[in-house]
Amino acid sequence: MDNSQQEVEGSKPSGTHERYEISKKHVTEFMSYKFGLKDMEFNELNFEFVKDYEFYLKTVKNISNNTALKYITNFKKIVLAAVDKEIISADPFKRFKSEKIKVPKKPLTNHELSLMEKHRFSTVRLGVVRDVFVF
Repeated sequence: MDNSQQEVEGSKPSGTHERYEISKKHVTEFMSYKFGLKDMEFNELNFEFVKDYEFYLKTVKNISNNTALKYITNFKKIVLAAVDKEIISADPFKRFKSEKIKVPKKPLTNHELSLMEKHRFSTVRLGVVRDVFVF
């Protein structure tokens, strides 16, 4: 395990580390798809890169708008840390604007609720989460 993973795992839940790993995978795949590269220098990032990355997530990867924004937000946090440490001089996200789309939610049917109440999960923790949800 490298130091960055220990740092993330030591200060944040492991789910956070997983989300960053998935975000990293998407950025790496985008660079390969768009530029034929496995890696790029931070100083090569610009607004067009960010917009093209968003477009790639929504079209090529067929990821919903709100999920794409989560991956972009994770990437942005890393880039802003590089700006803060003066690794790069300009924020490529400065002009980036995108908004979450409000998704209409509908309540569970009585049948769906009954199925959830009767379901037996593999861990006690998930059973407790279910019980709190149903309550």
